[in-house]
Amino acid sequence: MALAVKPIVEDKYSYMIAEIDSKLLKVMKALGFGTRQIGKSIDCLTSETIPVCSSKKGIMGSFSKYGELCKAV
Repeated sequence: MALAVKPIVEDKYSYMIAEIDSKLLKVMKALGFGTRQIGKSIDCLTSETIPVCSSKKGIMGSFSKYGELCKAV
């Protein structure tokens, strides 16, 4: 997860726009990601998929805790 958001954190003007499985979204919120739903959810392969966006600020809460994991790769 830290590697996935690293390019967003490194760029000054980046935002994340994604479609995320509802179960993964719960995990992301538990890890400290701040996201905002930007549309209706849909069922995709029998799983609820939710379109979300997040600013760099919303991602930094989690990245500041877990960003060190990027150095292990």
